[in-house]
Amino acid sequence: MTGAHQVHNTPIVQRFGISSFASPQPSEKESNQSGDDSGTSFGDNGTSINVDSTESSSDAAALMEYADLSIDDLVKLLAEKDNLLKLALKKLEEMREIYKSREAEWQELMERTRREAEKEKEYAIQDFAKSILDVADNLERACSVIEDRLKEIDGCKDTAGVVPLMQTLLEGVKMIDWDLEEVLSNWRIFKFDPLGEQFDPYKHHAVFEVYDDSKPPGTVAVVLKPGYEIRDRVLRPAEVGVVAAASNSNKADQALDSNKADQASGA
Repeated sequence: MTGAHQVHNTPIVQRFGISSFASPQPSEKESNQSGDDSGTSFGDNGTSINVDSTESSSDAAALMEYADLSIDDLVKLLAEKDNLLKLALKKLEEMREIYKSREAEWQELMERTRREAEKEKEYAIQDFAKSILDVADNLERACSVIEDRLKEIDGCKDTAGVVPLMQTLLEGVKMIDWDLEEVLSNWRIFKFDPLGEQFDPYKHHAVFEVYDDSKPPGTVAVVLKPGYEIRDRVLRPAEVGVVAAASNSNKADQALDSNKADQASGA
């Protein structure tokens, strides 16, 4: 052991002021001088202990504690103390690692909380954005209605000048619609039209099914309302009609034929 080796090679025993040889019993003269400042006292086994008169009483008491121990006992004691010190240092290192781990977890928690707070701040206008989408829908419907009415009017027979008036109205509504889209885009709100895309339950809301053999099943065939996204989230899914599967179409045809047959038999 390292502690034991150092005890034999270095004067550890001398640190305690213990000599390895037994001293003879003091003479009467020497006993009379024991009250002087010689600083020498004797243990029970005759081992001399040198204590300077300048040492404190606590140091002297500590030395006297080991006065009755032999060299082998002192070596064993130092070895035990060395082991206890190593265990304490190991425990201290474990506590240091635990502290580092807890500190890293705390830093990660703080960073995650900060990111979540920033994300919530980015999406704080979500409720407001949903409420204003109805305005956008109404403007889009107004543009569509005016365009359809313009197609029905014959410009050659327009004696009252309705066509120019409706064209001006259409331009004004379209300008409002464009301004609204620009405002929404400034807040990272974008419209998407999924016509012709494959149905996505996270982005589309299927309202009904249509039967169209020219398109694969699950294709968005009709868009009732466009969808909107805010940053990377779906603010409102698009309301769509989806192409039904071939099995569903066959079932519908069979049901229709069955109804016709029932009607014919009843007639």
